[in-house]
Amino acid sequence: MLKIYATEIHGHATTIQLSDEDAERRGLTEADTVEAREAAAAEQAEAERAAAAEAEAAKAAAEQADTEKAAAAANKAKTPANKAAPE
Repeated sequence: MLKIYATEIHGHATTIQLSDEDAERRGLTEADTVEAREAAAAEQAEAERAAAAEAEAAKAAAEQADTEKAAAAANKAKTPANKAAPE
């Protein structure tokens, strides 16, 4: 069965259709097929999207914590310096 491989020939990126035997002679593996490379690229893109989403969530959580901290600090400034109850 013929498969399509992505490779370099004389320094030029190209795709070629080879049998398993011809691919083996050229040192190509299953990972060099166009299908495998597209799947790997899709996995990498998904991992990058997940990492970006995770970073965005962490950033939002940090901003929320900063907002809460600032609100607590602003609230403390409104309390009287003398906390003793008036008699």
